[in-house]
Amino acid sequence: MNKKNDIRQMLYSKSVVLAFLLLVIVTSIVFRDKNFLSTNNVFNILLKAAKNGGFLALGMTFVILCAEIDLSVGAVFALSGVVMGLVGQINPILGIICGILVGVVSGLMIGIMVTKMRISSWIASLAMMFALRGVILIIAKKSVAVSGSILTFANTQFFKGMIPGMKSGISILVFILFIMTFLCMYVARNTKFGMGIYAVGGNCEAARMMGVDVDRIKIKAFICCGTIAAFSGVLLASSSGSAVLSAGNVYETYAIAMCAIGGIKLSGGEGKFSGTFFGILIYFIINTIFTYLPSGISVHWQSIIMGILVLISVGVQSEVLHNIKIGRKKSVVRIKKLIYDIKGENILALYIIYRNKKRRSHFVEILYEDAHILVVWKPAGLDSQSSRGIGGDMVSQIRQHIHNLSPKAGEPYVGVIHRLDKPVSGILVYAKEKKAAAVLSSQLSDGTMKKQYLAVACGKVDKNVDNFVDYLLKDGKNNVSRIVDMGISGAKKAELECRGLKCLQMEPYGVLTLTEITLKTGRHHQIRVQMAGHGFPLFGDRKYNPDFQTAGKGMEHIALSAYRLSFLHPTTQKAMEYCRMPDGEVFRKFDKI
Repeated sequence: MNKKNDIRQMLYSKSVVLAFLLLVIVTSIVFRDKNFLSTNNVFNILLKAAKNGGFLALGMTFVILCAEIDLSVGAVFALSGVVMGLVGQINPILGIICGILVGVVSGLMIGIMVTKMRISSWIASLAMMFALRGVILIIAKKSVAVSGSILTFANTQFFKGMIPGMKSGISILVFILFIMTFLCMYVARNTKFGMGIYAVGGNCEAARMMGVDVDRIKIKAFICCGTIAAFSGVLLASSSGSAVLSAGNVYETYAIAMCAIGGIKLSGGEGKFSGTFFGILIYFIINTIFTYLPSGISVHWQSIIMGILVLISVGVQSEVLHNIKIGRKKSVVRIKKLIYDIKGENILALYIIYRNKKRRSHFVEILYEDAHILVVWKPAGLDSQSSRGIGGDMVSQIRQHIHNLSPKAGEPYVGVIHRLDKPVSGILVYAKEKKAAAVLSSQLSDGTMKKQYLAVACGKVDKNVDNFVDYLLKDGKNNVSRIVDMGISGAKKAELECRGLKCLQMEPYGVLTLTEITLKTGRHHQIRVQMAGHGFPLFGDRKYNPDFQTAGKGMEHIALSAYRLSFLHPTTQKAMEYCRMPDGEVFRKFDKI
């Protein structure tokens, strides 16, 4: 079964290439009298792709991978050629530079509108498209001539008369298209920005919590898209000898179609530039096929076929189709791998969604994973260690995750290093081997591992750091702890630091304070007991806050979260630190202050 699934996944990942090869084979057979696979025809298709929107699809891929869209690329395509032609009459080099700057400025403006002004990319880019089309008509009343050896550099041809079956040579535009494709592939695979666009598109909020500068990534993506569109417009004007005012009309739709056909997921985070390249080829092969058809068949059928192809491509990407399991009632596990470089260290964030028809599912974030440890986010309501309760537990889900990745590895080892109460959320580290567990446990004991919490306390907590030192006695029978005098048998020293960050008034609870707490010891219910003992019980705590002990008034979860964790990697000894802001309505109220 696993071998069959592996084969299916491999075929799915190569589906665009297979579709391209199938299309080429069928077309070459059906239209063999047209010499479809002749050298001259192949390079004509590549030249057509380079002139008529192929570059735009590469630029659009950057934006779509970030789960955004840019509808202005056609207008940028046209304006850049016009600007190059007008300014080039004064200085050719300056004309080319100004033409490309049109795309840089347009992309920057759209990026700022989307990230800083929180305008939908559909609206921002649509407004930019209308504005740029208006600018074209204002600065030029008719097509602008492009002349001179420098401005017409795109007319250069190589290997002229050297290739059998070709009277002319290979246009420089074809080489530039290949170079641009490989450059985009390199950026996506080997740079922080490239890995960042997948992280942002896959899960924007999770990427932000991991430390990714989401706004900067999106702005860069729009600038890349605009720059490539402008560069494409400059190339077209240079090769044709004139900048047409209506150039690039509806090219944005062609670009989106090529991306979709190439397997770029329109919701973001998935797809490859190599897929976009094959999507471009498929689009222009179909375009070429229509030139072979009898004159009685309307070319408008091309648009219908393209629409069907886009619909099929998007349908294949659909989560609904991925999750259909005929005859099986097991939970479906979906893993997204988002890689980003933080402080020089590769972070592998895996987001696992467990869908089960018989009980409520949980969304588990794995913030970091390697062969030795896992750093995870525990949601409130889930046990930190193995439990027989119906709500599930972290250890069981982590074991299931490891088993899914390595089904033949046997029973996975999951070492519990530290714990959080069930109603408390926060960051936890687990060991995947006993040696790592021993090292991490030692760090927990000697204080090398540091934990910080955010809590909402009832009452006004001082902004200056307070140090609370008490002795706690655990009542195992009733699962509570209380503050006692030093010297009482079984009492253990408990110490923490706290400081108030923000205050607000919330009826009927009065003053609430967002409080940062640093633990110096680890005792049973320590934060909850000490904060309540010093007059600042936690919001939603049924055990230690009298205001929430009344039947029907209690909260399901406590407003307490372990939001920061730092330790040394048990094998490499690298310093590791993770931070994630807590969820919950009461925490979000402080964001508005």
